[in-house]
Amino acid sequence: MYNSADHYALCDVSGGHVASTASCLCQKPSAPVVTIASINTNTTSSGCYVTAMMGQLVTVYGYVTGIDNMGFYMQDGVASAPNQGIYVYCGSSQSTGYNASFIARTVGERVMVTALVDEYYSLTELNLRTTTNPIVLSISTGATLTPLATTTGAIG
Repeated sequence: MYNSADHYALCDVSGGHVASTASCLCQKPSAPVVTIASINTNTTSSGCYVTAMMGQLVTVYGYVTGIDNMGFYMQDGVASAPNQGIYVYCGSSQSTGYNASFIARTVGERVMVTALVDEYYSLTELNLRTTTNPIVLSISTGATLTPLATTTGAIG
């Protein structure tokens, strides 16, 4: 039974099309909603260091920018910007408890992800494999993404 106190609308059709009416509703996120940029920005130290959110359960909204056989990449908005991208690790098909629906994404899809923040070889990611009851929810599809034009020298 639908209870408006336990659910809320996630429909954000700016830059995309709602996949279905059913995908517009979900339970309230069980974790604080943060931006990908805030995960990737460590204000307690300078340079490339471990995220200050390591091990925390978070919810992020963003756009899928790429997909591989063990996860997908996402960013905060349709326009790329520094520190606003992250990898979402889903595991491999040989992993116990692997959920193929997590990786069934399309580039330009707006998603909500609830997972633990993790580091893998000094790269920050959202790790669905180590999260109890992770969530990947499709909100809309078809957004046109704007790549970040930069050089390796500008990245540092």
